[in-house]
Amino acid sequence: MNEPEHFLHPSPWEYVHHSPLYPDQMGSLRFFNGTTAPFPIHISLDQIPFAAATLPTLATAYMPVEPGNRKVLLQNGSEPSVRLLEQPVSISQGSFSTAVLSDSSAAGLCLFQLTDMSSQEHTAQSCIRIFNGAMEGQPLTVAQCAGPLLWEQVPFGSASSYRFAEPGAVRFYTLSSSDREPLSSLSLLIRPGRNYTIYLMGNTWLPEGLRMIPVPDGIFQQQAPDAGHSLQKQAD
Repeated sequence: MNEPEHFLHPSPWEYVHHSPLYPDQMGSLRFFNGTTAPFPIHISLDQIPFAAATLPTLATAYMPVEPGNRKVLLQNGSEPSVRLLEQPVSISQGSFSTAVLSDSSAAGLCLFQLTDMSSQEHTAQSCIRIFNGAMEGQPLTVAQCAGPLLWEQVPFGSASSYRFAEPGAVRFYTLSSSDREPLSSLSLLIRPGRNYTIYLMGNTWLPEGLRMIPVPDGIFQQQAPDAGHSLQKQAD
């Protein structure tokens, strides 16, 4: 699909400046590029540029967005006239959400929307979840080093629930759900009051392999995780 290169408005802040709403009447949206695409991706929202030339493993900043259904357009950053995907996202007032770009064997790219739990820096409690954007069609399991299985059989395109986590250094492993073979690992320093999503992306047959990318979530507390689940701090 082709589109004229200069149909977009000059700046994403035009969306805020021309809105009749105040920022606190809007929701907040960001994008995470969890693809293995060999080219950068331009992102626009309602024909207004949101982020230019996003690369794999990178997340944009949250931006205020009017509540309602908004139209996302993804373009090839090397050939901006080529449209890769067009899909709506739903925004609620006061919400924080992430639109995740993932690989798709059928369409090349697919888009998933997550509701983020916000961080409260004045508290000592932290929370973590995972999102499986890797190995389409195969559920994945994540375990803590020398600890329990934390999230089991998480399907492609799905996020786990948040779990409480003690601040400190923790090491995680992604395991194949079939034979529990380790596929990747991540060492993460969890900061007090921060919540995180660990994005699983890539494939085992790629040079980069399957990757675990941690990204901090949100600003204000919005929802509580299952209080019965927690992570243990990694032993020194």
